Amino acid sequence: MKNYFIDAASQSQANGGLDEAPPEPIKNAPILIVVPASVISNWGNELRKWGHFSFETYNNSVDHRERVLENVKNEKVEIVIVGKSLFSQETDFDKLKVIKWKLIIVDEFHEYKNAKSMAHKNIRGIGMFSSFGPIPTIGLTGTLMQNDHKELHSLVTLISPDSFGEWSMVQEDYVVHIKAARQKT
Repeated sequence: MKNYFIDAASQSQANGGLDEAPPEPIKNAPILIVVPASVISNWGNELRKWGHFSFETYNNSVDHRERVLENVKNEKVEIVIVGKSLFSQETDFDKLKVIKWKLIIVDEFHEYKNAKSMAHKNIRGIGMFSSFGPIPTIGLTGTLMQNDHKELHSLVTLISPDSFGEWSMVQEDYVVHIKAARQKT
């Protein structure tokens, strides 16, 4: 079973706090789903099987990708599925980041744990630092923390950058204590 991260915090930060109502949803704004290239067709099959909305995959030739973006701008597409490799390329990312997305879903979220990777920077850039303001982001993974606490911090900051603060604060406030509690006496 997958663990699901839902970023309610970024919505609340955008409107001043958890007690306030969230902003009105963007009408006709599309959803971006970023997935490993190997599962693009699986996502398409599941959306076709269970959904009642229009979607396209952002892949293949440059002409095809341009048509997908044009269809998004003309509100003909509700969901765009893009592979991680294209999403990580600067030229394609530059085209995707100018769209006002309603939601971003990231499959195999644990693959974005390296804060120095282009994929991580792009998720952060399109989600939290979009020119349109914060965009809710959902990360789907079955293996949230594989090796260390810094990886977890890296992932949480993608969907809610102010949840834990800087890594040095997390280390001091949490990690030191967790490690101490785990040591055998």
